[in-house]
Amino acid sequence: MGAQGWALGLEPGTATRGIGSKRGGAALDLVFLSPALQRLDWVAECRTRPDLATGADHEAVWTELQARVRAEEGEEGRLAEHRTDPETFAAELRSLLPALTPLTNLAHQAAQQRTADAHHTIDTAVEAWQNAIQAALAASTPRSSGRRGGYVWWNKECTASLSRLVAVRQALPSYRSRQRWTQEVLDAKKDLRKTTTRAKRQWGQDKIAALQGNDIFGAMKWSSGRRRYRSPPLKDATGNLVTTAEEKMTTLRETLLPVPPPTNLPALDLHSALPHTLPDTPLTEHEVHEALFSQNPQKAAGPDEVGFRTLRLAWPIAKDTIVRLVEAALRVGWHPTSFRQSTLVALKKGGNRDPAEPRSYRLISLLPCLGKVLEKIVARRLTFYAQNEGWVPPEQFGGMPGCCTTDAGLTLIHDVEAAWAQTHQRTLSALACDVRGAFDMSHPDRIVDLLYRLGCPLHLVRWVKSFLTDRVAAVRLDGDTSPMRPVQTGVPQGSPVSPILFIIFLSPLLRLFGPRSADLRLRKVRMIGYIDDGLMYTTSLDAHQNCRTLEYAYETAERWILGVGLSFDQQKRELIHFYPPYLRKPKRPDIQPAVTLNGVDVAALRDGDTVRWL
Repeated sequence: MGAQGWALGLEPGTATRGIGSKRGGAALDLVFLSPALQRLDWVAECRTRPDLATGADHEAVWTELQARVRAEEGEEGRLAEHRTDPETFAAELRSLLPALTPLTNLAHQAAQQRTADAHHTIDTAVEAWQNAIQAALAASTPRSSGRRGGYVWWNKECTASLSRLVAVRQALPSYRSRQRWTQEVLDAKKDLRKTTTRAKRQWGQDKIAALQGNDIFGAMKWSSGRRRYRSPPLKDATGNLVTTAEEKMTTLRETLLPVPPPTNLPALDLHSALPHTLPDTPLTEHEVHEALFSQNPQKAAGPDEVGFRTLRLAWPIAKDTIVRLVEAALRVGWHPTSFRQSTLVALKKGGNRDPAEPRSYRLISLLPCLGKVLEKIVARRLTFYAQNEGWVPPEQFGGMPGCCTTDAGLTLIHDVEAAWAQTHQRTLSALACDVRGAFDMSHPDRIVDLLYRLGCPLHLVRWVKSFLTDRVAAVRLDGDTSPMRPVQTGVPQGSPVSPILFIIFLSPLLRLFGPRSADLRLRKVRMIGYIDDGLMYTTSLDAHQNCRTLEYAYETAERWILGVGLSFDQQKRELIHFYPPYLRKPKRPDIQPAVTLNGVDVAALRDGDTVRWL
């Protein structure tokens, strides 16, 4: 290793086991320093620490590194909102409100009068609000150091037990009998093990007892630990591997957020109503309150570092300011420019995926939380109209009130049993498919065009257009963040309004099938969806006939999908046949009728296999 430039961290011959014995101890544990560490001169100290005894036979080896990256780059840790001093925050925000109120009133007045500079006036007031609340946070909230605070279960009893062990180990010279010293060390080790075990158990029991509602699902992740690894090299569009953080973030952006092709849609006058356009509805304070307090205060803040926990603290003090800003923006159909900035966090998708493929990751948007309050209000209104006006068919089970995955599963089970219950029992064949890059690939212009023609209130259509255009975002990967750059496509994952926008956008696909279809062959096919997951199925006396029908249905669906700029994921197509009990099963269960899609055979699942849907 010396030939490769590696060096010892401990002094040669440093004993790490059996210190104080007649032989003087043995040097069993080594610390090697890489050439990079030596070149950067980060090693501040490397030595044994008998005072850090934990009950092991070997001494603790202490290596201290002093990284200078943060100081050189001038980066700061994130704001620790859970440590905000409420009184200091309230006092600071109250002192800033007098300067903010005139700008808020001006924005509200401009929205009421629909002046030409209303958008600019609202942007100015929102920026002033962000500056004020950021100043209040800076005065009342410390920043995180980025270091963990130790074991969460550690308590005073653990500290006392460890201190006793350290004291006994260091007291060897004062003992006349080494045998007695050894026994006391063993007793101290046993006491430390019992104390830490008891502390862990008590901490776990207290945490479980405090769980409420959906917190129980988060508890399932406790066993996964906190270990994180840097992302591996990624493949770019040419198949070459990129290794630097900047190259990987650029590859993710180019792959997951490509520039959309032109739509060639006619220009719309979003101030001219159609005969069936719904009227605008004024905003109420109750809507704003519900949109704010119904969102999880633990959610990460956007680029402005103002989270929901902070907004809840500010509500009693600046309620009127918040309501008037949101009302002004909604009245004119404008999403403030500063709310269109986001940080795209790259998260690896679950399952057994190739980590070198950019599509093994998804980009989750961290958005300004006050902007998400406005988005939540719009999402609830669009959901209400979608239900009342029939914009979304009943076959869509995702993102709609009163619907869930259980309902989708029960619908499929009902139709399977209905096919079996007929006089001539039928086989139901189902083909599962998934829209590839659903949120990221949705075209803003097509969404706006559809909402306008559905008769959505004009101020909401204008707001959606504003929300989806002129967005900028930075990509964050492995702790590195790229500069802000324009994003020209997609609806941001992480926004409250994105699911309902995509659901409405995809609804015409579900209407291609069913008893009201214009195509007679498609009337025998039903397609149910859950956001971007689809399942089309049909019934007949023969599974082969079902396969031919499903091939035609998939071809029709794919033609529509491609026409709106989306595509199906070729790797997520699965076929399953539900044969009636005891009837018409193939003579060889391992040979099932398959469907041919785009020249590729998709085999049916065999007996005993499972299909993952939803």
